Amino acid sequence: MRAAVLRALSKGRAGGKLTPVPITRAVRWVLRRNGPVEVGRLFQVSKQLLRQDWEEARAAIGRPDLLFKDLRHSFAQALEDAGAGDMITD
Repeated sequence: MRAAVLRALSKGRAGGKLTPVPITRAVRWVLRRNGPVEVGRLFQVSKQLLRQDWEEARAAIGRPDLLFKDLRHSFAQALEDAGAGDMITD
């Protein structure tokens, strides 16, 4: 049996590039059972809605000065403190 690879469009860190996904037995079963399906966008969220939610969250905790990068730095420090600093990427 030869190895098969599906190339899926990535929306995450790969920045919209085609990313190879190995076709395992489980993936093959799902594809055969369901056939090709166009799912469209999974999350119907606009930049404006994200901004509104962020502003409301900052107001709710009384921290209008909080930046999103502050959360990233806090999470990285928590990983470091837990001994999992090697999981932090550049």
